[in-house]
Amino acid sequence: MAIENKVALVTGAGQGIGRGIALRLAKDGTSVMLVDVNATRIEAVAAEVAALGRKAAIFVADISDRAQVYAAIDEAERQLGGFDIIVNNAGIAQVQPLSDVTPEEVDRIMRINVHGTLWGDSGRGEKIH
Repeated sequence: MAIENKVALVTGAGQGIGRGIALRLAKDGTSVMLVDVNATRIEAVAAEVAALGRKAAIFVADISDRAQVYAAIDEAERQLGGFDIIVNNAGIAQVQPLSDVTPEEVDRIMRINVHGTLWGDSGRGEKIH
């Protein structure tokens, strides 16, 4: 699939795999909507995308919150005219013994890793672009 001149929305774009995906998409010719909970990190990634000659927009959001995911989608529409590609990358992991994990931590993991992905994939039942 040719992705040049397409628009991608990437969650968890402020670091790690999300940052790498966003930069790779930009190198391949896409504009990128960067979504992350950390404004400083996505601003830095936006500068890297711009240095590659592609447009980057940013939106600070906690993807475990459905309203914030939908706001990110709306912002992609406003700033970039929508998007063609979504990469639901944001996620967390617990790295402690299972016996030490609290129910609240499990709930947080599920809200981010499962619910956040579902909210992004839903597109609110509308055509995204």
